Amino acid sequence: APWIHFAANASFGYRIFTHWYTFFLFADGPTDAYYKRFARDRLRYRDEIVCAAGRVVRRLGGPYSAVHVRRGELQYVSVRLDPDLWADALAQWLQPGERLFVLSDETS
Repeated sequence: APWIHFAANASFGYRIFTHWYTFFLFADGPTDAYYKRFARDRLRYRDEIVCAAGRVVRRLGGPYSAVHVRRGELQYVSVRLDPDLWADALAQWLQPGERLFVLSDETS
């Protein structure tokens, strides 16, 4: 079968926001579902990565919320919001005094 590559590079003006195994394509429906479930259920991060994440969670302590703010590679510059707008938008979902863990690719 020919090789099909779904490029996902923002510098080309587009991104693909989905799980990578979405692009496993089999003509037979049950086979397609089997391999997608296999990828979802059996392919995991290495223990070192999971343990590093666990250390971060432990340091956060107690209940917390988290948000991943992508700022450096979106193709639509108009949706690059000011941090104060993010804070205002998120405030409605947080309890007073709730800890918020922000992950971002912000460089400034």
